[in-house]
Order: sequence, then C-alpha cells, then structure tokens
Amino acid sequence: MYVLYSSEGLLGDADDIDNIITSVKDLEVTPERIRKILPKVNWDLIASMYVGGHTGAECESRYMFFNL
Repeated sequence: MYVLYSSEGLLGDADDIDNIITSVKDLEVTPERIRKILPKVNWDLIASMYVGGHTGAECESRYMFFNL
C-alpha cells in the first residue's frame, strides 16, 4: 500500500487514486471555481517544484496577470 502526502499532510491511500480521478474527471472547471481555489494555492510549493529561480509571489503574480 502506498500513501500520498501533501504539504498539509496525509492525502490518502494511493490505491484510491482511480476513485479520486473518477470523482473529478467530469468536473466543470469554471472561472468561479478557479477563484474559490486560488486562495488555497501554495505558490511557494509550486515555484519550488516547477519554476526554478522564481518565488511563489512571482508565480502568483504571473498567473493572475495572464489569467484573470
């Protein structure tokens, strides 16, 4: 059994990943849903994982400028 973790702790059993994907695959991603999620985004984590040389604040600023 594998366990998935996030920066906020335990997410669940990796064996349940198919159930998780099924539960969100038909989810409509609307601007309203995105606006609700944005305050919960850990921009520092995203920057450290995907964008070398940029801070979380820079990533957030770029996303907001180009997408909203």
